[in-house]
Amino acid sequence: MAEKDFETLSKKIIVYCASPVCDTSPTVARELADRGFDNIHDYEAGMSDWREAGHPVDSGHPARETEVTI
Repeated sequence: MAEKDFETLSKKIIVYCASPVCDTSPTVARELADRGFDNIHDYEAGMSDWREAGHPVDSGHPARETEVTI
């Protein structure tokens, strides 16, 4: 594997769902780990908790999608 590939696999990735009852983010976190990513964090409380806590949300700008080929 090229050095750049290892750098990509070590980048911090945060996954989250809309609420804590969603099971998609843990599934995605496991899938990423299975593919070799090693710096994955699942914000289990979800976006609803984040907003309720008054944390900033950048809305109106779609998230940048990044495709990584392993």
